[in-house]
Amino acid sequence: MLPSTSLTAARTLMLRKRFSQLPVIDDDDTLRGAVTWESIGKAYISSEAPTLADATAKAHVVDHDANVLDLIEYIQRDGFVLVRDNDRKSVTGIVTAADLSGKFGQHAKPFLLIENAETRLRNAAEIFSVQDLRDAVPPYRQKKVHSPKDLTFGNYRHLLEDATRWQTLDWKIEQADLLDLLETVRKLRNDLMHFSLDALSPQQSEAIDELLILLDAAAPEK
Repeated sequence: MLPSTSLTAARTLMLRKRFSQLPVIDDDDTLRGAVTWESIGKAYISSEAPTLADATAKAHVVDHDANVLDLIEYIQRDGFVLVRDNDRKSVTGIVTAADLSGKFGQHAKPFLLIENAETRLRNAAEIFSVQDLRDAVPPYRQKKVHSPKDLTFGNYRHLLEDATRWQTLDWKIEQADLLDLLETVRKLRNDLMHFSLDALSPQQSEAIDELLILLDAAAPEK
């Protein structure tokens, strides 16, 4: 919506489309903020004849590849965040509280299953030295690693691909199969974290199940 739009027109559009908020953007793609029902109400309280500018409030903007979990605080506070395109400038989308709840409901089960697998891996990695753990992460992160809880899900594949460390675990499963599943689930986890998936395919669900089956056999829960 352009800054020159009347507040009446903005309010009418929000009613017609059932929008709870609308971004206000200049012709040159400069974001001015957003209009919400709350900001409209405040504008009418503070002015007898409010304009769109009076009802435009600050809006939190994130990059398109931002981690969704990092956005929860802002979405809970404001009800939404605006999303920038690849150019890190143009606003091309919005994530609302309704989107967040809907996506979490859809992704809750696979996300919890992956978290379960990560817990199993973290517990198993207690057997390794701090140096072993640091060898599994990029050099710039090594000094920040002091225990398995400092590893990301993706680090476990690097940790377990080493032949000596694999022998230390003494797991009676095929190493290559586990490593392949770890890579598949790592990518899937990233997609879930960024809401890049509308729904899991049967193959993706199967990969999560197979990873847990192997971990159940190699490192059963105590």
